[in-house]
Amino acid sequence: MNAGLSPDERADLVLKEMTLDEKVALLHGVGMPTDEPVTPENAPSNRGVGYAVGVPRLGIPGIDMSDAAYGVRSSGVNGRYSTALPANVAAAASWDPNAAFEFGALIGRELRAQGFNMSLGGGVNLTRDPRNGRTFEYLGEDLFWRERWWPSSLKERNRRTSSATSALCAERPGERPQLGQHHHQQAGCARKRPARV
Repeated sequence: MNAGLSPDERADLVLKEMTLDEKVALLHGVGMPTDEPVTPENAPSNRGVGYAVGVPRLGIPGIDMSDAAYGVRSSGVNGRYSTALPANVAAAASWDPNAAFEFGALIGRELRAQGFNMSLGGGVNLTRDPRNGRTFEYLGEDLFWRERWWPSSLKERNRRTSSATSALCAERPGERPQLGQHHHQQAGCARKRPARV
């Protein structure tokens, strides 16, 4: 592969070489190895929350995912241990961008040490409904702050692993009138996407 090409150009060349089955397998994955018996497809996985078989003939590694909103999930079950960090809303309450960086750096180091190459989680949703079971993963109400804190944390996770994502921010009808369309779109709450910071 010509390293002089842009990442997008190299990705386009690899996509042209992939078969339809390889593309589907990479996007679909083989489930949640943590909860499933070992199979030939998920055997190379790290027993995290998701695994997608790579394409060795093209140098594409398997994608080994772990939830890591506030530390690497279920490490002890796999005979490994990681730091249990404060809930994201508590970490964001520090109002310290350096703390966000260190938060992401620690999670990234521990993901890499445990063999994961994708971090899932952490959320940027508003905490408006106490019945939401994932509120502990969100950064709270302040749009300005969470737009500064979360990217710093994700940037460091991405530097130490292959990819980090922000958890889905579901739009709730009760939230939209307070935020308005413009702010809701700025917060990136309508989709789940890999962070590119």
